[in-house]
Amino acid sequence: HLRQAYSQARIHAGLMEEQKSGRTENIRMNRMVIQNRNMADLVYLGRYEEAFLCFKDMLVSIAGQKSRYLRRKQMGALLELTFCILTETSQANTRLLESMNLDMGKMKVSDHPEQLLQQWKQIFDQLQEANQNKKEQKQYSRQFMKLYQYMEKNFRNPELSLSMLAELSGLSLPTLSREFQKNL
Repeated sequence: HLRQAYSQARIHAGLMEEQKSGRTENIRMNRMVIQNRNMADLVYLGRYEEAFLCFKDMLVSIAGQKSRYLRRKQMGALLELTFCILTETSQANTRLLESMNLDMGKMKVSDHPEQLLQQWKQIFDQLQEANQNKKEQKQYSRQFMKLYQYMEKNFRNPELSLSMLAELSGLSLPTLSREFQKNL
């Protein structure tokens, strides 16, 4: 409990430092949470170029944090969360990231956001390339390809469901389920 109290005190001190200096730069956490969710959705869909843009926006926002302590804490959290999102999405991502021998500890304490952006751009680019190769190797049925394209375009629609896809495609739910099993 002492460690947690100490950490909270340092965060509070960092916030106080910002208020006293008149350089308050509020990073809107709601915006960060939304960007993070969007990044996770895009990674799940294999749209790594767009996911990197979300990551970049978050990193740039954090880099603007005046308190070095808070900036490092937030940067570390962003990098850990991004790494988790990437590795939990697929085993292929995990293997690729492991082969890169990333030094997350060094990244978390970096005071050079432009270098971090460059490193993570390379990571996202390699994931995009690996994902593209995977898509090119898979031969989806024509019916499933139409569904897949529809899902990619509408993945943020909260009403998107198997029932909706079945209705749009004219397939029964069991047939639609078999299409997914056959093609994924």
